[in-house]
Amino acid sequence: MTELKQLVALNCYDMICVSETHFNDALTSAEVEIPGYNSYRCDRDFKLDRSMNNKMFSDCGGSVIFVHESIEVIEARMGLDSIVVFIECDIGKVAIACVYRSPSLNKKQDKQLLSFLKGIFIDESTSAKFCFGDFNLSHVSWLSGTILEQHSAGNEMVLRQKKYLELVHELGLSWLLTTEITRRRINNSTGTLNESLLDQLLFSDDGLVNEFKIGSHLGKSDHATINVELNVPHPARVLSFHI
Repeated sequence: MTELKQLVALNCYDMICVSETHFNDALTSAEVEIPGYNSYRCDRDFKLDRSMNNKMFSDCGGSVIFVHESIEVIEARMGLDSIVVFIECDIGKVAIACVYRSPSLNKKQDKQLLSFLKGIFIDESTSAKFCFGDFNLSHVSWLSGTILEQHSAGNEMVLRQKKYLELVHELGLSWLLTTEITRRRINNSTGTLNESLLDQLLFSDDGLVNEFKIGSHLGKSDHATINVELNVPHPARVLSFHI
């Protein structure tokens, strides 16, 4: 949090979206507050089926959105490791979501998250929708908008990731990143560097994003930061985000 607070102090972000926060009930909002911002968080409240010594895992996960105090949030809703806030802009009501999709979700949990995402984008009361986050869709080629050909069509993990891609196409969504690297991790077994595109911004219409920049990671995270400027006037300025 120290590095994030320092970064925010040097920049004028309107919102900061952070996924896989590792926040829990023992951590109060005061402990993670950023001066000048209101926080809207969703801590993990469910268990994963990933088994190790027959134990269920509930650690990690979660998402938080920090909103500058000059921006009024009119509503907030929580999903599976995810949260969406609604703000009023010149173009009308705008939805901003922050999502963390664990690669260890079971089939039922993936369906819950897909339903949450679909609900955001089919909401006719909003004029624009944005969904930032770590989707962990490692089998998706965002350059072509397809599943990578080398993966088996019968692989359960691939089939579930395909459901997210199908939802993106079904709703006619746009995405920000295509070939960029958002995570770099050293393989402890081989010592090789693994690079991947796991983070993404989905949005409802072309023309809603002005520009973006990939930044360095913060702290112990192996994910890059992403600075995004949105073409959404809020009374007299453009919204900018840091994820």
